[in-house]
Amino acid sequence: MFESNESFRVELRRLRIKSGVTQEELAEASGISVRAISDLERGRTRRPQRKTVELLASGMRLDEHDTARLVHVARKSTLQVSLPHAVAGAGRCGHDEARFEPGEPGRICELPPRLPGPHTTLPDYPVLDDFLQSVAAAETLAPANGNTAFIVGSPWVGKTTAAVHAAYKWRHLFPDGQLFIDLSPDGQSAMRPLDVVRRLSRSVGAPVAEGSDLESAAAALRSFLASRRLLIVLDKVVSEAQVREVLPGVSASAVLAVCRRRFPAQAGMPTVSVEPLSVGLSVALLAAALGEQRIRDEYDAAIGLATLCGGLPLALQWVSGRLLRNPHWTLHRMFTALINPQTRKDLIGSCQRDLSGRFYTLYEELSPDTQRALCALSHIHADEFTLDMAAAVLGTSVDDAERMIEYLMEWQIISVHYDSARAAAFRINPFVRTFAVSVSETSDPLADLENVRQRATTVLGIQV
Repeated sequence: MFESNESFRVELRRLRIKSGVTQEELAEASGISVRAISDLERGRTRRPQRKTVELLASGMRLDEHDTARLVHVARKSTLQVSLPHAVAGAGRCGHDEARFEPGEPGRICELPPRLPGPHTTLPDYPVLDDFLQSVAAAETLAPANGNTAFIVGSPWVGKTTAAVHAAYKWRHLFPDGQLFIDLSPDGQSAMRPLDVVRRLSRSVGAPVAEGSDLESAAAALRSFLASRRLLIVLDKVVSEAQVREVLPGVSASAVLAVCRRRFPAQAGMPTVSVEPLSVGLSVALLAAALGEQRIRDEYDAAIGLATLCGGLPLALQWVSGRLLRNPHWTLHRMFTALINPQTRKDLIGSCQRDLSGRFYTLYEELSPDTQRALCALSHIHADEFTLDMAAAVLGTSVDDAERMIEYLMEWQIISVHYDSARAAAFRINPFVRTFAVSVSETSDPLADLENVRQRATTVLGIQV
């Protein structure tokens, strides 16, 4: 089965790098112009013809599997259709047009700047496109499924990047402005619902009476938003109340809520689950940061790093940053350092500075018992584990282990995979697991670390 989140431009570039050819060499081998190949890799040509794909595959001397994959991704991009709720003029206002559209005088735009490069490699999310167009097309009344979309996913997976990318892409549909509020700034306590309402009111110029309570302030804000068309991004949401109190009522404004946790209120609401990148997209992101030649020279090591990072864009950017600051390091050296317990301590220990404490902030929000459970379960060095295995490693009953796992699932740190043929299997992202193991080795949250390691080794032996 081929992964569904690949784009043709990313897959073409990945296979070209893997094949060890430049655009010029591929042009000569395939008979397709350098400009045409460049347009394909940049996404300017979205619907490649079957003959073109076959010539490219032949020019790169792809094997049967890679050729079939390239044809599959090309066919998928050709079959893409316009969204059902497109508004007038939206078809011609794509990403580039919206990005360079001059703002109206006095229009609010608080969206954070996008770093060059990564957003051109990451996947789009049609659900967000559909949702934003639906709200904009509703004029004064929110669509039937509401004017709020939730964006969820594991730590470091790129939830905020997806929201900001969508906000830039469709900002022209919300002429009264685009707002961005970080509800849980790194190193600070999460904002109270009243603080969120006041912050948003100040940004849009809504009147807020001094000393007003939450109910009065929220009502005044909803009244102000009723006649306006705004796009509001709420980042790092940790409670339902942070979102509920700022929701517009009768309004064509849209809210994108980027959630650290999953909430019952999300049921029935538009929800985008941001998944880790495939290995192909991960390698493309490394190539965008480090250069194609460096990836081509150590393609196997690049695959290893992409796998170890677990498809997390922020982890990949951190790895790229370390390699850019140390150009004498090979990719193989970086990979070896991350899998070696001794060198991993120093590397992961610097994450708090390199990543502005993003993961440490989340880790510290967990209760001490949950921190210990995460560190212990991360010593199960397997792709997945069962509930019985978790209970054995934690040294608890199955019921207690299940409660711990469910809490970590709520924080989107553990994911579950199940079907009718077998018991539920739980997974921790490889990079998150590496981080948690390093924490247990440095700050020692596990008083019985050696016993945990022994129990983890035992359950893996039984599983095998």
